[in-house]
Amino acid sequence: MTTIDSLAALARVGFQITMNEGATGRRTAWWPAIVLMALLTASALPPIMTGSKLGRGAGDQINYHEPTIRTFAEQWPTPDLSNYCSATTPLYHLVLAGVGLVVGDSTTTLRLAGLVFSLWLVGLMGWACARRTTPLHAFACALPLAASLYVYDSAAWLLPDNAGWLGVLAVLLIALRPRFDVWTVVGGGAVLLLLVLTRQIHLWAAAPLWAAGWLGSGGGAHAGALWTDFRGRIPRGAVMVIATVPAFLGVAWFFREWGGLVPPRFQNWYTGWNPATVAFQLALFGYLGLFFVADWAPGVQRLWRDNRGVIAATLAIALVAALLPETTFDQGAGRWTGLWRIVAVFPAPLGRSPLVVFPAVLGAVVVVGLLWSVPFRKRWVMLAALAGFAAAQTASPQLWQRYNEPFVLIVLALLACGARGRRAADARSGKDAPLGGRLRPWLGPTLLGVALAGLTAGNILLATEARLKYDPAHPELFGPPGREPGP
Repeated sequence: MTTIDSLAALARVGFQITMNEGATGRRTAWWPAIVLMALLTASALPPIMTGSKLGRGAGDQINYHEPTIRTFAEQWPTPDLSNYCSATTPLYHLVLAGVGLVVGDSTTTLRLAGLVFSLWLVGLMGWACARRTTPLHAFACALPLAASLYVYDSAAWLLPDNAGWLGVLAVLLIALRPRFDVWTVVGGGAVLLLLVLTRQIHLWAAAPLWAAGWLGSGGGAHAGALWTDFRGRIPRGAVMVIATVPAFLGVAWFFREWGGLVPPRFQNWYTGWNPATVAFQLALFGYLGLFFVADWAPGVQRLWRDNRGVIAATLAIALVAALLPETTFDQGAGRWTGLWRIVAVFPAPLGRSPLVVFPAVLGAVVVVGLLWSVPFRKRWVMLAALAGFAAAQTASPQLWQRYNEPFVLIVLALLACGARGRRAADARSGKDAPLGGRLRPWLGPTLLGVALAGLTAGNILLATEARLKYDPAHPELFGPPGREPGP
């Protein structure tokens, strides 16, 4: 599939899932999506065409995902889904196995086909942002996602992560549409099913769809409206729940097939839970959200002026979430990649790292400031998404940054771009927050995107060549993961 084909498909999907979503009343600018796709293509093609095996992404490709794709191709049309070499559900691998059978099974061909998912992801992110704000602000807010190491790895090598994030973004955009209609029910249920067949942990994405059904097209204007008009809300909510049943049945089928939530050979990696998840996610919102201060500062000022109780409750909850669990570097406890490697270098009094605790509190302020800068309905849909994602990641013992950072960047981009209309209204009324009025909203996200691109380039340039660690023919050799060559 060519880039032109990708753009055409993106146009068809994007028009449907973000219909009537434009905040500017103007024709949506396409250049943010096109430029983001071009940048990702230009950066991912060199390692693809040269067959690079540098870094963590290459390691996961040669040890898990490429063997799975090739095994499915060999077993076609009846691949054995009971115990393969990936911890995820197999849709990504089945699609690429089909590509290999039809187009060609060289590693380069498969990697080029896998790149299409990543192009759709960053293109849809740029297009959706442009529906909500000015083109320059949209490009700036979507850039960090495209520049993230964890998105780049999945673009340049055979990893299913970006296919999953594409589904997450599509579900969120469907749920965030101002209208609740047949497309919300049918499209939301169908996309959720495809999503969980790609990565089963994303079953949490049913939560924002349920919230969209409960809220309906209007959603009300205050919290009390959530519990009024039960005659209208219960049928809509029930219809949306029914629409997500196929996704739950799909996960249930794999649970029965595997005897657990992952294939048997990976079950000793993913048994248990991680109490530090919420603290870690809030810390990521703190670090990354700092660059979006021009977008969340007005919401914080509005809350300080109108409802300080929300700020007090937010700080209290954040402190409890950050101080209750241990937040030190601990590989055995799943805290050992990304930010955790920096945490390991600095003191952590009483097992609580200041590099997690203080940013987590800031992250809670960032989230609340952004939520209170978007319309009521979108606020509660995104709250449902945040709660669902946190619950799903808590249920996994491996608290890796690559499982969390892309979601944080997606949420920041959507909320920051959605805040533009509220920020403009406050500016006209003289209520705009000082930082929101003095800072260019595109500047911070642009700096973050450049910084993340630099980190990505540095990691790839300094990475060592990946090696084959396991024999896929002998699942008994799959033990607990060792230190990965990268964050």
